[in-house]
Amino acid sequence: SIFKNNKFIIIYVIYLGLSTLWSDYTFVSFKRWIKELGHLTMVLIILTEDDPIEALTTMIKRTAYILLPLSIVFNRYYPEYSRLYSIGGGDPMLAGVATNKNSLGALCMVSGIVLFWHFVNTWRKRKENGETKELMIMILFLAMTLFLLYGAHSATSWLATMIGVGMITVLNLNTFRNNIKAIIYCIIPSIGLLFIVHNFFDLMSITTSGLGRDETLTGRTDFWQELLAMAASPLIGTGYESFWMGDRIAFFWDKYWWKPNQAHNGYLEIYLNLGVIGLTLLMLAILGAIANVSKNIAKQKDYDYQILRLAFLVILLAINVTEANFKGFIWLVFLFFAVEGFDNKSKLE
Repeated sequence: SIFKNNKFIIIYVIYLGLSTLWSDYTFVSFKRWIKELGHLTMVLIILTEDDPIEALTTMIKRTAYILLPLSIVFNRYYPEYSRLYSIGGGDPMLAGVATNKNSLGALCMVSGIVLFWHFVNTWRKRKENGETKELMIMILFLAMTLFLLYGAHSATSWLATMIGVGMITVLNLNTFRNNIKAIIYCIIPSIGLLFIVHNFFDLMSITTSGLGRDETLTGRTDFWQELLAMAASPLIGTGYESFWMGDRIAFFWDKYWWKPNQAHNGYLEIYLNLGVIGLTLLMLAILGAIANVSKNIAKQKDYDYQILRLAFLVILLAINVTEANFKGFIWLVFLFFAVEGFDNKSKLE
């Protein structure tokens, strides 16, 4: 059932492996693909637990319980481990236990959304379970998350967190919980409205200005044009994780003082490495995951968990406009919420 429910994700991962064959650096690309298989293996370990939802929630909560307070301690008392400066100098960036401000922002985003989701569910059942202490703990760690997000100055993580919290809040309203079709009736018009607003009022410029970015996303749009001009093969790309190696990365490092190592756009990054075929398979994998979530919501199967999954799927689509996050930590989190497991009944059989 794992392969049946996630065929597009499996096909996409297989294609990643095949693409190492036409990479200029086949062995390096192959090693990176093996690492990708490790991500999928970790996801399956969680999904094959007796209670996968509880296992996943517990894992993320315990990670937050350790890394969020430790990041505050590092930022406050051990700046030699957490304070970083950009290559061009300027204001310091606080990274906590992460390697840079964007990584800290991603950690806060994932932790914050899951903790908020858990808080909402605990609050709704507080009279039944009487978990006052659990609610106080969630409030404390949500405060830590906001404090670290503010210090990280990661606009993408701020936007993603707001999207996730907003979706969870809205979809927990009785209007949606008692009328599943209302989700479809609201989401489709909302997408249409965003399209109209974007075309008439230039939504991208409004959003980037509100986040403190210039209209060209800190010069990225010009950078993207150069990358498109250097695409090796529009159909199959350069091979898995192969574009930023050799002469290509040397060219961009000589030209740009900030030493780029990604396209700062997930869709463009996939296109450069895997071509149109890879990008198409990725979109099918994401749409397949959304379809699985929609079926579960229609069946009222674990509704609370399904809206969390839907929030992260939407977030992944949104944040890849300005960052290449179809890899690494964010991609691992995506797999946790995208891969459809099997229920305990089929497992016991």
